[in-house]
Amino acid sequence: MSIGEFLRNKIGLKVELRDLQALDSFSGETVGNTTFYKGLDECVANIEDWMPIYFFPVAVESGFHIGIHLRPLDVSAGRLAFMMAVDESQLIEVAVSLQHYIFRSLARQEGYVNETGPLSYFEQSVSVVKRILGTDFYKPGRYGKFSEDDANEVVSKVFGKAPSDYHEAAMFEDDIHKKLAILEEGIKAEPGCMKLYINATELYNELDNENLAAQTLIKSLKCFHHTCYSSDLDDYYDTGRSLLEAVPDIFPDEARRDLTTTDEESRFKLITTLYQNEQVAEATKMLCDMCHSFGDYNSVLNILRKHYSKLKWDWALALCDLRS
Repeated sequence: MSIGEFLRNKIGLKVELRDLQALDSFSGETVGNTTFYKGLDECVANIEDWMPIYFFPVAVESGFHIGIHLRPLDVSAGRLAFMMAVDESQLIEVAVSLQHYIFRSLARQEGYVNETGPLSYFEQSVSVVKRILGTDFYKPGRYGKFSEDDANEVVSKVFGKAPSDYHEAAMFEDDIHKKLAILEEGIKAEPGCMKLYINATELYNELDNENLAAQTLIKSLKCFHHTCYSSDLDDYYDTGRSLLEAVPDIFPDEARRDLTTTDEESRFKLITTLYQNEQVAEATKMLCDMCHSFGDYNSVLNILRKHYSKLKWDWALALCDLRS
């Protein structure tokens, strides 16, 4: 079975067939600094315990894992979004489609070529992409002579921004209000990216705006799995508890319960209670959050299977099958 066939037939990812066929065509190819795995078996061989169930590795970029983001909403909406993973604390979307990711890879390498001179492997990358996506998809020089640092701006003009672009733009902006405007725009574009909420919460705290800090943090707790970029989630939960004490009326019962159930044993008991009370989706989300906190999803694979079976999430069961 090919990668595209797995995503279409086992996950039920409702994206254009030509996109899945193109993904298969990139198997074993190198584009820019990215090398795509040769097939489904190699994808499976690169799954590590700390990787969320919903992170499906398909390539490696400069030593970093690249995977497709397969949360419940991604599957139901037919999103073929790509994440970069450095380790269990560093995951963020870098492209919202295959074409976006391929264009990004070529633009970054062209920026490097513009600064250093011709590279044969850039020409080879362009040749690969022309063969798979068409001769007009990417033409070197079309966007002028830009640097590697300016490549993301070129990509954003063509495909829009991914969560990583908002994160980086906010990180390099000095004005706190402009930072917040960037993050708010990013959250609107991708409301499931926890890192953007974390940054915004911290900035609202700096401005002593406890109400907006609390509202932003509450939304972040709903992110389906707690992936973030270089943030300490224990510290973040401490921030949440401080805000809960400062503005308790803002917090709904669900968020209050999440923040005040602190030790792993109590959280696992809560997950069990939620499951038994038919609040299975909420229990599953909390279980995944726990897996993220101790960096191991495989140790509770059988429990996750029970949850997914109850929810009739056959696509999630298929992701579990890859790990067993």
